[in-house]
Order: sequence, then structure tokens, then C-alpha cells
Amino acid sequence: MVREAHETYVAEVINFGKRYERFAEDFLNSNLHHDAEDALSKNQHAKNFAIIKGLLLRKELVQKYFVASDLSNEDIKHLLNIHDTTTPPSLSVLSINETDSGHSLPAIIVSGSTSDFKPNFPDGAIDLIVHCVNEASLFKEKVNLQDMQSFFSCATDKKLTSSNNRLVAMFFDDLASKCYITDVWQNVIEQNQLVISSSGKKLLTAKDLSSALYQNNEKTSKSKEKALAKLLETLPNVD
Repeated sequence: MVREAHETYVAEVINFGKRYERFAEDFLNSNLHHDAEDALSKNQHAKNFAIIKGLLLRKELVQKYFVASDLSNEDIKHLLNIHDTTTPPSLSVLSINETDSGHSLPAIIVSGSTSDFKPNFPDGAIDLIVHCVNEASLFKEKVNLQDMQSFFSCATDKKLTSSNNRLVAMFFDDLASKCYITDVWQNVIEQNQLVISSSGKKLLTAKDLSSALYQNNEKTSKSKEKALAKLLETLPNVD
């Protein structure tokens, strides 16, 4: 059903400019029922419908992945994994209406800003972050306190170049888990064009960062991941 939703999104939203809310509502309405009579098939359809309904409510995820003209099985796996294991930003979720049949359908988008990190660093944390970044060689450039302060305030024209996209994603994800920065840090990095990919050929997008975070990247040695994790343990918790 995810692949069908993607194909419909490309045809209706991307190619013909249909509003996202109308696409989501129409797609769900067109998949409410199916012809099977046995309980097992009905239950499986109900499960699949609930999954796609929950996914379509997360506009920030759908837009990251459905913008591609082709969605691979690996892309779908990553998308569903992120949906299953992360909490949606509260301002990116669609509101809910109940239909006469009892099914919940998306209605109105509540828009919110993802233009900044909303930094919330405890005393001394930013100095430790600078140390972590340089010690783990997260970027090809060495950074100082002013560099990182400007980075997290999104008030810099200086772009940092990733040394390893997976390690960079792990780093920012840990900062978010500590409540140092917003949960939608991927969007902030993309929107402000802050980081260049390790290939040096493009700016990192939210999809790039999400994929790097959740995939098993054989190019990233486990020793580097462990070393970064150990450095991140030195960061204090937010009171």
C-alpha cells in the first residue's frame, strides 16, 4: 500500500499540484474496504490501512521520501522504520476528523517552523561539543567555539563538509535525544544548507540524514561508532 500511495502522490501532488490534504483524504477513502470475507484477510487489511493512515499523517516523512520518482524496497523499509521508531514533530502532524464510518481521516495541516535548531545547551556543553566534533573528525574542517555557535544559530554562511554521513547523523540524533536541539534537526540542516555530503558533491538533505542514521552502513567501522558514542557520553544532561 505504501508503493501505491507513492505512485498516487507522484501522479496527483507532484505532477498535477493537488493539495497534500486532499491527496491523503482521497487515498484513504479509496482504500477503506476490500473484497475478502475471511477474518484473517480483513485483519491484515485493517492493519495495513492503519499503517498507511498513520504514515500519511506524518507529512514531513511522506514529503522526504515520496518526492523521488522511484521508491525502492529499501527506501520503503527505511521509511517505515523511521515511522515506527520516532515521534513525529507535533507541528507537522495533520489534525484528525472522524467519518461517519468511524475511520479517522486527515483534515487540516498545522504548519510549524523547522528553520532553527531551538538550541538548549547546559553550561559547558557547547565546549564539549566542539571537542567531540574535532576528536571524532565529524567534519573535514576543524571547528572552534564560534563556528559551532554560529552553526546552531543558523547564522553562518560557512558550510561544513561531512567526513562520514552516518557519524554526522548519529551525532545530531544524540544531541536531539538529549534535548539539546529540535527533533527535526534533519529538516533544519537541509533548510539552512548547513552541511555538505562526504562526497563533496551535494548538500545533505533530510532524507540523506535519515537514511544514513537508520541504515546499516558497512562503510562506517564499528570502532568509529563506538568512539563517537563514548565521546557523546561526556555531554551533560539537560536539567
